[in-house]
Amino acid sequence: GNGNGNGNGNGSGNDNSNEIGAYPFSQEAFRSIHQIDLVPTISVLLGLPIPYANLGGAVPALLPPLYHRTNFDARIQNNPRGSSTSDQSGNDFELVEAPFAATTLALNAAQVWNYLSTYSSTANKLPPDALADLAEILQKATAKFNDALSFSRPQGDPKNFSNPADVGESNFDSTEYREACSLYKYFLSQATDLGKKVWTRFDTVGMSIGIGLLVVSVIFAIPSLFKNKATSCNSKPLLSAKFKPKKLERKQNLVEGLLLFIFLLFQCILLTFSNSYIVSEESIAMFMISTLCAVSTVFRYLATTMHGRSNVRSLSTAALPMIIMFCSRLDSLFVSGHGMDPIIRKFWAHSPYFFLPSLAILAVMRYGYMRIGQKRRLCEYTQGRFHMLSDMTTIGLLGKSWVEKRSVDLTRHGYKSSMAALILSAAGLMISARQLRRHVVKQNLVGNKQSKDDRPGKTIGLPLQQQDAQVLYKTTIVILKILLLIVTITGSSAAPSSVFLLIQAWALLQLMFEDSPRKMHTPMLAAIWRLVIRHTFFATGHTCSFEKVQFSAAFVATDTFHFYFSGSSLFLNTFGWDIVGIFLLSAVCKAAKRPQVYTWVCFYQLLETTTSCISVTLMRRHLFVWAIFAPRFVFSCVFLVICNVFYLQSIIIRHPLIAPKDSTIMK
Repeated sequence: GNGNGNGNGNGSGNDNSNEIGAYPFSQEAFRSIHQIDLVPTISVLLGLPIPYANLGGAVPALLPPLYHRTNFDARIQNNPRGSSTSDQSGNDFELVEAPFAATTLALNAAQVWNYLSTYSSTANKLPPDALADLAEILQKATAKFNDALSFSRPQGDPKNFSNPADVGESNFDSTEYREACSLYKYFLSQATDLGKKVWTRFDTVGMSIGIGLLVVSVIFAIPSLFKNKATSCNSKPLLSAKFKPKKLERKQNLVEGLLLFIFLLFQCILLTFSNSYIVSEESIAMFMISTLCAVSTVFRYLATTMHGRSNVRSLSTAALPMIIMFCSRLDSLFVSGHGMDPIIRKFWAHSPYFFLPSLAILAVMRYGYMRIGQKRRLCEYTQGRFHMLSDMTTIGLLGKSWVEKRSVDLTRHGYKSSMAALILSAAGLMISARQLRRHVVKQNLVGNKQSKDDRPGKTIGLPLQQQDAQVLYKTTIVILKILLLIVTITGSSAAPSSVFLLIQAWALLQLMFEDSPRKMHTPMLAAIWRLVIRHTFFATGHTCSFEKVQFSAAFVATDTFHFYFSGSSLFLNTFGWDIVGIFLLSAVCKAAKRPQVYTWVCFYQLLETTTSCISVTLMRRHLFVWAIFAPRFVFSCVFLVICNVFYLQSIIIRHPLIAPKDSTIMK
């Protein structure tokens, strides 16, 4: 079977695993052939050019014989080794196989040599000695083939033949052709061996060192998970006996601990070894979100009722995890077609009746957030208005672009509107990021001196001091700019997905700042954060596979591929949702003074990357190693890098050495 680690299944590492039975074709000629040899053989049989990157050799026994009509009585004297037969009319003709097979192998060898020489000169230089040996073998085979061709040409001037059929007569020598065939087959086998040595070679020492470093990182990360427990805006403990009965607390610890153990074992370890997991990643993430949110809601409801808070507001706050679950479910059910052109009228999300209301909701959310910032004095009046108008204009340009892309008029492709939206979002992102950096540096220079506007209280509906609320507000402005960039390059389906994501972010923000008997355990909250981010990645049409990369993101604002612009668009389209989620998580953890949530999220990702590295090492001979296991490891590494980058960013941006030399800030 596929992927068996022992036996003769595909990907087992056994030499026979790369061969298939060929009994239906020619049981007497051979028992099996290599899989890579099917490509040139089938191409020749169909009359198609052999693929450029082929490394296999055509199988002569599978090629049809070439029937050559000839005067047998005259030819049998010149070529007594030839074989003959008769057609239904009794006419004699000779069975000529060697010239056709030799020609096929010559074309095959030329294609393989062209590929190897081009690869060696442009991509990765192959061993010079091996290439020289191959060139010598190919030269000998070509010389032998030319000798066979010259020997079998008709004698004399074709103009002197009275019978046109006589032109086809030749002094055919099958020995010359068979020798050429043998040399060409030897060349192809040596080329295949060279390819296997170069492209199927695994650095087991380096892989072992990488696995060892990751395992050591996991071991050293475990103690950091249990430091700085239960620090928040207030000083109340995480699970206070005053608010929560001991019996309920023990049950909650037991159930949540069991669920988290299953989550760690299943999602971060076992699934990395599965080759069928890639088709069910979104469903598995959705199931885990539903389970964790439902269990958390039950215990939050019990804690609320036992504490004597049975009013509508308390009960609705206890149901915050259910909001997260329902948003993920609605996103999976009703939003599809991500990364596809809106002109495709197959998906609901591509209809103006769907994406225009979604854009309107985004605009209302953005305006409301600006009003909150001005009311709470979290930003300057001019800055708040500028960023709000900039984002509103971007949303309007997006709607115009998507409407134009749905037009049957090919001249209305929406490129100008999309490019304007990208430029406006990118400019706003740079401006807001610079303003955030200057504000954080200014806050560090001021120090811990508390002003009259820095009193603890309810800011943006959260128990935050004024300075912390300002940093969080400016950070979310930067995140909104990134989100608009992602929506622009992803397409109309991203508008409703971003609405659901913002609602989930609001619910998670409330859970982070809770300081009551309903306060969620840090590992549980970190697991929900991570699953929400990962489910958004899957729900927007992405998978941990290179073949599902949404290449249309490179052509949102242009019909020409530009390396840097298109590459940046593809990266942001693929990993932008993780960037937004992790960036928001790092900012919220700092504001809520719950850094352990971020530490747990990084630990989950580190554990997944470690097991992915182990799985791709163990499955390196698997048939799907380059289709499933290697891409998953690459994506996991990128996710881990994103986590570490924002962790370092939160440290570097507050470092006093990066303070700008600005007199106004220093004053």
